[in-house]
Amino acid sequence: MPYTLEQVDLVRERMRVGYAEAKEALEAADGDVISALASLDVSQHKQTSDESFETAISQIAEEVKGLLRGGEIRGIRLRLGDQIVKEVPVALVGVGAALVAFVSAVLAHASVELIASSSDDTDDTQCV
Repeated sequence: MPYTLEQVDLVRERMRVGYAEAKEALEAADGDVISALASLDVSQHKQTSDESFETAISQIAEEVKGLLRGGEIRGIRLRLGDQIVKEVPVALVGVGAALVAFVSAVLAHASVELIASSSDDTDDTQCV
């Protein structure tokens, strides 16, 4: 179905996209403005979600780097809600593997705690 310049302008203005993106959306929707708007809306929300996820992972990585600078990490604790599922001692060289477990836990809506060693016997747990 053909579309007009007015339809392209309408999609551009409403979705704040360029001519090419508005044209592609209208072509994919066979000239249906509402379908083109809906399609662009979904793709923009997905892009925002992906960016939010990347930002969260970057923040987590920075927190872990800060913990590493503060001293040796002596273990990892995987917690689901209030229940500790697994606690694993980790040497500093094992932190790479620990970070993989950490990211996996974040994706599964669990929490992972890095247990820092300290001079006394108190539990110096950092939950990130």
